[in-house]
Amino acid sequence: RRASFATLLSLLLSSPSPCAGFAAIKSSQRRGKGRFTDKFVEDVIVKDVAPKVRRNKKSSNKPLNAREKSFSQRDPIISLNMNLDYLAKSGQKDAAMRCEEMLLRIEALHDDGYYEKSPDVVSYNSVINAYAYGRPSKIPRSDHAKRLMRRMEEKGLKPNSITWNTLLRCILKEVGEKKWKKFSGQKVQEAESILSNMEESGLATTISYNTVISTISKSKSSESAERAESWLKRMTERYETTQNDKIQPDTTSFNSVIHAYANISKNTRGAPKRALRAEELIKQMERLYRSGKNDKVKPDVISYSAAVNAYARAAVQDDRCATRAMEILDRMVVLFKRGDKGVKPNKRTYTSLINAFARIGK
Repeated sequence: RRASFATLLSLLLSSPSPCAGFAAIKSSQRRGKGRFTDKFVEDVIVKDVAPKVRRNKKSSNKPLNAREKSFSQRDPIISLNMNLDYLAKSGQKDAAMRCEEMLLRIEALHDDGYYEKSPDVVSYNSVINAYAYGRPSKIPRSDHAKRLMRRMEEKGLKPNSITWNTLLRCILKEVGEKKWKKFSGQKVQEAESILSNMEESGLATTISYNTVISTISKSKSSESAERAESWLKRMTERYETTQNDKIQPDTTSFNSVIHAYANISKNTRGAPKRALRAEELIKQMERLYRSGKNDKVKPDVISYSAAVNAYARAAVQDDRCATRAMEILDRMVVLFKRGDKGVKPNKRTYTSLINAFARIGK
């Protein structure tokens, strides 16, 4: 089976469009029609593809023909990026380490003259993404990301929005991990600083703001909800001023802030007021959506369920909060019956409501 796969790859490399064929192989592998290991694919790419595009030592003076030159300039890096992206998203334990190893091996081949082009920004972004979505390690994800970003700059590559957003994703992951929880305050400050710099350089996007807001929300500090909302307000004002679609607030932006208000401890002073603020944010979403000012902020089941949860937690301090939670659920049912499939109450919604009445002894 492996021999046939290597033969197929070799044939593809001599075809006019080897990358298209490689994409077909990977697609087939994802659908379960192939049983070749990722490690084997990596070896074929590095050990079999590279020799196809380098000058043979015995004929070092022989120039590359047009097809070989075209492939050496374009296809190897495209193939590398495809394989890096696939491996980064595979969820395997050592995916990030293997991605970085593959990247360094291709860079070494370029330095030795095997490739005319070296790994690009997309290559590095895939490796950083592998650390962002990989399993926790002894070293913080963000440290790996920053190390790779420094290497990018040494290679003359400039990090783009995707690079910075992936770094922010690493920080978000760390805030949610027990191992780094005690550093959550520092992580939040770092994320905010990165976003401020992205704003100044014109690299900030909706994903940037949403990731920072989620980071603040997950930190669960006493002022996290208000802090998260301040960034939402800043994002909204910038969008209204510039009408830049790249920073347009969406449902996720608001939901992250609502979750921040909902995640406040039930014993925290002022919980009922925070629950009320969560509901007010949903009403703001409804106004923006109905008016046509922002068609990306339609409240969904996550929005309403978070508000129900906020009132459920606050019921310990004010019995009326349980009633408010019930009213929100009733509204969700009405909207669903009117055809809004995105607000159908789920198990989490009903569980929060049950908790609300349990806390007041009913």
